[in-house]
Amino acid sequence: MLKINLDLDGVAANFCDAACKLFGVDHIDSHRKVNCVSEYIGVDKKTFWKEINRRGYKFWAEIEPYPWLKQLVNLVRKYDNNFFLLTAPSDDPECEKGKKIWISKHIGIDRYVFTKARYKYRLSFEPNSVLIDDSLKNILQWNQNQDKHNIPGYGIIFPQPWNDHFVKDKISYLDDVLDELEYKLGK
Repeated sequence: MLKINLDLDGVAANFCDAACKLFGVDHIDSHRKVNCVSEYIGVDKKTFWKEINRRGYKFWAEIEPYPWLKQLVNLVRKYDNNFFLLTAPSDDPECEKGKKIWISKHIGIDRYVFTKARYKYRLSFEPNSVLIDDSLKNILQWNQNQDKHNIPGYGIIFPQPWNDHFVKDKISYLDDVLDELEYKLGK
């Protein structure tokens, strides 16, 4: 059985849209080809995070879910009914509070891990563990760690315009990849 870790921002929660709205910038997912939201908005990272942190936990709690969230959660439950949300908090202590409120409201589970993005790969030591994330860097670290320690599992890039894996039907794509992975790893 797969042990799925699902990223929150950029996969389930539309962080990019919320950040753009905060700065009064139109967010057009299909046209955003930069890897950093602050770059897309046109502000430096320090200004970007200062403005988000000024809003406190409410910024995180009020992020809109992507329209595919219910389908995504149902799909992930098909492969792992006890999946975890694996999300990176900002440096603001209010971020975790806001994300917990968001998770409770939109997904209704209490299985989540807060870790810095650069450390997500450290949670890949369990056999058949899977990370679904929109960051290619996180996926590469996850896969390298599993390969290095000969652990069966896999990181799956969640298709988004900023990671060059954009596909029209994200849920069908993910279903195909998870099905193939489950078969490869053995149910």
